[in-house]
Amino acid sequence: MLKADPQSAPIFNLLKDAKDEVTNLSRKDIKSLTQTYTGNTSVVAILIATITFAAAFTLPGGYITDAGNEGPPIMARKIAFKAFLISNALAMCSSLADAFICVIARWEDLEFLLYYRSFTMKLM
Repeated sequence: MLKADPQSAPIFNLLKDAKDEVTNLSRKDIKSLTQTYTGNTSVVAILIATITFAAAFTLPGGYITDAGNEGPPIMARKIAFKAFLISNALAMCSSLADAFICVIARWEDLEFLLYYRSFTMKLM
């Protein structure tokens, strides 16, 4: 019966109805979880971006204030200072990317929502 006319077969209709019902229930669950995750994650991402942006202007050690040589950071030649700048830039870029992903997740694209959680966990 399925080989002759699969569209009119009652088994095909039952399978299609069950698949549609499961898909709709999964979408509702994913949407509610996404609202929770994006709310919490976006707050943390914006907070980290704000702190790293402020840290870029208030560098550790301060700036040189000698006459004629004003402006460069005091610790500019130290390895630890360079590591701080690199990690600060990475933290700011990843937190801004995560905040942007939270905005995209609100569009409720099902394929994107399925991978949203694992992707943002890797960024954070």
